[in-house]
Amino acid sequence: MSQRVILLVEDDPNDAFFIARALNELGFTGRVQHVTNTFRAREYLTGAGEFRDRESFPLPDIVVSDSTLPGKASGIDFLEWMRQQPELARAPFVILSGEITPEVRARANAAGVKLLLQKGSNFKQMIAALREALKQMPEERRPWLSPD
Repeated sequence: MSQRVILLVEDDPNDAFFIARALNELGFTGRVQHVTNTFRAREYLTGAGEFRDRESFPLPDIVVSDSTLPGKASGIDFLEWMRQQPELARAPFVILSGEITPEVRARANAAGVKLLLQKGSNFKQMIAALREALKQMPEERRPWLSPD
């Protein structure tokens, strides 16, 4: 079976560190491909630039993105773009954000987000949110994830 990959689109290095730590706590043994903006995330998903070698940079099992990111495109914009790409349209996409406004919730739901979660104010809440996010991966790709 190929390596499990999570594409993490997160601009805050502290959040990225805690997400990686929480994934480790949950037993994730694959690779977290971390990018800090949607431009780099698009490059990864399309195999552009440094990401052109699909053996080294396989398509992810799930995309976990913050909703607020630097640059022109937000996490929601990125999700909307993904849903327009035939080979990416069905990929599980989870928004894990510090603030989820009603506008963000409405746009994310309209774009087909699988799950929209608050990051949480402590590590225990982060683990719980990530456990819910990872349940969106195909079951055969997450045998390491305990139910609770």
